[in-house]
Amino acid sequence: MKQLLNTLLRTLKFGHIAGKNYVSLKAIFSPRFNLSLGTDSRILDYVVLHCKDRTAKIEIGDDTVIEWFAILKPQRNGFIKIGNNCQVGSYTIIHGAGGVTIGNDVLIASHVVIVANNHIFNDTSKNICDQGLTTKGIIIGNDVWIGAGVSILDGVTIGDHSVIGAGAVVNKDIPPNSVAVGIPAKVIKKRDAHDVQN
Repeated sequence: MKQLLNTLLRTLKFGHIAGKNYVSLKAIFSPRFNLSLGTDSRILDYVVLHCKDRTAKIEIGDDTVIEWFAILKPQRNGFIKIGNNCQVGSYTIIHGAGGVTIGNDVLIASHVVIVANNHIFNDTSKNICDQGLTTKGIIIGNDVWIGAGVSILDGVTIGDHSVIGAGAVVNKDIPPNSVAVGIPAKVIKKRDAHDVQN
């Protein structure tokens, strides 16, 4: 009964969202983008899903939870795709102008920033905000754990089964099965417990 009531009320507030899933009535949606939400996935209180036009897309797989106060902004012509059995922690921000693809079984802790675009700033005769953006995109593989406060910058791929330590700034690709920490993030070992050769 509770599921049916939630479905009815959220349809009145957000429009039709297909599937058996949960969307908090305290979530904040922009109505002008395409949203696909998988079975048994949950969008909790005060999550913001925002974009300025219908060219933006958000796709969330099955059994995935977007926790309180997270912000997902696919932006114009961008997308955010999150796989199955993922967790996006509270206060995480994902900007998807260049496209963000997150695999299955990914754990993203709180206060993570994932930004798939970068400002152009070469021309000192113009304001930075007037010089446009580059958009390369970000790919996060399967079975990845991203610690609290991590920043992931545009153009980065994080390989399957990797761990990114809290507070790291990822500005280069991380190979599969790696543990990476620091600013900028560097691989310190492989998950098979053998130290990485320097």
